Amino acid sequence: ILLLLVGIAAFIPYQESLPISAELETSPNSVLLRASQSGHILWESKLRVVSKGEILGYEQTLDSLLAIRASSSGKLRCIVQNRDTVTKDEALAVITPKGDLTYYAMAKVPQSLLFKVKQGEKVLLNSSGGIIVGRISQIYPVLDANINSSIRIIFEDKFPQTISAKTILHGKIIVSEKSFLGRFWDSMKMK
Repeated sequence: ILLLLVGIAAFIPYQESLPISAELETSPNSVLLRASQSGHILWESKLRVVSKGEILGYEQTLDSLLAIRASSSGKLRCIVQNRDTVTKDEALAVITPKGDLTYYAMAKVPQSLLFKVKQGEKVLLNSSGGIIVGRISQIYPVLDANINSSIRIIFEDKFPQTISAKTILHGKIIVSEKSFLGRFWDSMKMK
């Protein structure tokens, strides 16, 4: 029985992974519109193609009504609903440029775990349409005060057009794939 269990363990895969949250980006870049003040949002339209400078809706407070203008041309996707209450700097909408887009994602990895991450490693991101498979294309040096390093993730397959830029996707980086027996053997070598 022991030999049977060892034989089975030789083929059972074990994945070591790091959890991540990644923000979807496009090239050319999408534009995120934010509230300039706290109040209510009154949209002219929910989802459409807009032109730079076009009025998309209004920010309404007790004493003012400010126009929300498109800062670039492209497809508009509203993040908040008509008549929603928002706070200053809250994300309102995303404008994605027209034409061919290249999708990628950016994620942060703590400096303390960066030694486990290598360029080319597989990344699995969860979306409403299923798992999106990508690879780490670039690891950037530590630049922020939280001691995080940024990584760029490119996608292996054609990216689903139902997901908009600036969307946060959760998933994991696969840092090693070995059998249980291989992992046990490696742990015995270290001792």
